[in-house]
This record gives sequence, C-alpha cells and structure tokens, in this order.
Amino acid sequence: MILGKQFKNSDLGSYFKDVRKTHPLTREEEQKLSERIKKGNLRARNQLVTANLRFALDVAKRYQGRGLPLEDLISSANLGLLEAAKRFDGKNGVRFITYAVWWIRRYILKALSGEQHLIHLPGHVVDLLSKVQRVSRELQQTLERSPTTDEIAAEMNETVAKVQLVLNSNRDVCSFDDLGSDQDCSLLEKISDPRIEDKLEPVEQIGQTEEVEFLLDSLTPREADVVRKYYGLDGLGGDNLAEIGRELDLSRERVRQIKTSALKHLKVRARGLYRQLDWSGEPSVISHA
Repeated sequence: MILGKQFKNSDLGSYFKDVRKTHPLTREEEQKLSERIKKGNLRARNQLVTANLRFALDVAKRYQGRGLPLEDLISSANLGLLEAAKRFDGKNGVRFITYAVWWIRRYILKALSGEQHLIHLPGHVVDLLSKVQRVSRELQQTLERSPTTDEIAAEMNETVAKVQLVLNSNRDVCSFDDLGSDQDCSLLEKISDPRIEDKLEPVEQIGQTEEVEFLLDSLTPREADVVRKYYGLDGLGGDNLAEIGRELDLSRERVRQIKTSALKHLKVRARGLYRQLDWSGEPSVISHA
C-alpha cells in the first residue's frame, strides 16, 4: 500500500483494487491494535491504517475539483489516517473512523490551502471565520436566538466592519439564520468546532453520526429525547421548544431547562473526546451557559 507518497497515474488502478480488498475491523480489534500501537508496534499501526484505507479514499474523492489531482488528495488523506492511527486511544469508546475523519480532513485541507488558500480564502480569514462561527454558536445557545453582527463583534472584541467582511468572504458557509433555525446545521456542528470548512459530505457523516450517538449515550433518556427532537436527529426535522413540550406534556420552560442541562453534559463529554485531536487552540464544544 502507498501511504503519503506521490502516485503515478498508472498506480491508481492497482491501488483501487488493493483498497477494495480491505475489510473493516470490529471495535474490539481496534482497541487491541490501539494498545499495541501505544507500545510501538508498527505492524499493529499498519494493520489499523490498511483496514481503513477505503474510508480515507472515499473522503479524498469528495474533494476532487478543488485544485489538486486525486492522487495528491489520496496521499494527504493517507497521511491524516496515519497520524490518527498514531494518536488513537481505543479505550475512549470512539470508533477509529469517527476519530480519523478529522485528521484526514485536516491533512487534505492543509494540502488544498497550499494550492488554493483553503478554497480561495487566506488562512487568517479562515481562522477568523472559524472563530466567528464558534462565537455565534455560543451566543445562539445563550440568547436562544440568532445573534446580531454587533453582538458577535462585541463578544470577539472585534469591529463590526471586520466581522461583516469575514462573513461576506464566504457565501457557502452556513448562515447565522440557518444556525438559528437549526435546519441546515447539524448537532455536531453545534457541539464541536472541527476547524470548520464546508458542510460534511455524506461519507464523512459516517463518523459524524457515530460520534453524535457516542455523545448522546451520556444523557438520560429524557434528555436524549429532547435533544433528538430539537435537532431533528431522527430525520424528521427539528422541533421548537413549544412543540416538544406539547408532545412530552411539558412546559416550554421545562423543555428549555432539560435541553440546557443536556448540552452541559454533552459539553463535558465532548471535551474529553476532542481533547484527543490535539487541535491548536481549545475547541468550542457547547456554549457557556
């Protein structure tokens, strides 16, 4: 297998055939390999990486047409996969692809930024945009409504003009109105800050869905039910607090209290999960209540 090396066009056909032969591991197998990797076992690391090359390939394919040939995207994805294998801790209960998808994306985006300034945006603008979105999510939860540009700027200690300029620089980013309506932004986007880029492609939601379920396991049944209904995790579209209250025979205020309590619990659990990722800067998980 070719990991992090430059492909020739003639290599791709053979590589695809090899990748199709790989088989996914069970949770128990991943945990055992993780323990061996911690002890410096390179064979275990290679086994974990090889078993997930198909997933890395699928993620890489989603970034075609952005300035890098597929072979370079695959190389970057595999480097991210390798980095994830080195850092993965199977004891935390998270499946490997849930953890690895962020490293795969991180390496791909790093490669794209060198070629296209991260989808035509300078790096410092991308960083500021990430901060703007993080602050917006925090204010959204605190205020129970979409924050204004003035409020975001004040929270960031930035000028309104600068915040507005950053927002205007990327029309494809989920708008603050969308954040307020909960229609186009997933729960994971609200409880994490994975150095945002565009919305996750379907293949990457394999890891996303599993990660959300892992986090929801820490809630009481009622808390989980409220969160699922509020964010539309069952695919039925999110309900507002009043609608959930009528369905559960609870007041709107009681539903809000349950949701707030649930998000606080998710904040603690998500921090433990995202600490593994070793991002530069502390990730924003749930808004401060």
